[in-house]
Amino acid sequence: MLKLLLSCLLQCVVVTLGQILLKLGLARMGDFSFTWSFLQRQLSNWALLSSGIVTGVGIVMWMWILKKYDFSIAYPLTSISYVLGIGLAVMLLHESVPLTRWLGVLLITAGCILTVK
Repeated sequence: MLKLLLSCLLQCVVVTLGQILLKLGLARMGDFSFTWSFLQRQLSNWALLSSGIVTGVGIVMWMWILKKYDFSIAYPLTSISYVLGIGLAVMLLHESVPLTRWLGVLLITAGCILTVK
């Protein structure tokens, strides 16, 4: 069970990092348009490109987890990414998080703990 938990934790870290990079990449994107210059700008958007690569790694990790473990226990553990996401939003994106959202994080964490029991 510890191996599953650690595997899911690592996968959640990777997927959450991919989402943070996506947020940063979208901030650099500029106005959306169906033009060649817009596409060229996105091909040099390091955060956007990195988010795709990192998310792809997370998908491969998730495939490995699903191959080895029951879906009914592995899938609820992906909720760890919500906890990581809020923490990284505060640390890296400097977002403010109200108390009610932190309580939600606490409930999600409790649910993950109950899932692996």
